[in-house]
Amino acid sequence: MFREAVALYEAGKGGFADLTMVEEPEIHAATERVLRDAVTSYTRRRYSHGCLVVSAAISCSAENDHVVARLAGHRRARTQFIVDRLEQAVQDEPLKADANIQLLGDYATHSHGISVQAGDGIPQDRLLASIASPMATLNLASTCEARLDPHANMRGPKPTHLNDRLQESR
Repeated sequence: MFREAVALYEAGKGGFADLTMVEEPEIHAATERVLRDAVTSYTRRRYSHGCLVVSAAISCSAENDHVVARLAGHRRARTQFIVDRLEQAVQDEPLKADANIQLLGDYATHSHGISVQAGDGIPQDRLLASIASPMATLNLASTCEARLDPHANMRGPKPTHLNDRLQESR
């Protein structure tokens, strides 16, 4: 039943990151939008703060280790989805060929930390300010042309939606 709850969450409120990575053609804009949307989503007043996929794993008891493992796998899949999108950005040349894509992908999942901090009551303005560091790191990995014209060199297929990949892996 929890699996269905996560799927429903990801199809709605929790699916913003996957949708953005597919819809937004430019990697810098996509990454920044994911992080900003995470802050906005996780700090809404009428909803519990944080992300179900992150928060549920933190609050599980020992007898639910299988849930913790499943959610960890889900978060790893999201990170891999972002890494794949970053690898496409290297092919399209807005990112340097020698960019550490795995590190950038891990850093782009800063949204997981935003979820925990939002759950702890950190104010929205502080969380928005925290986006500057991962974006600065992404900018350092950018080609000069991409920094001057972020929409230059966009080519290649759109990435598939993370939920499609999760379905394929089952």
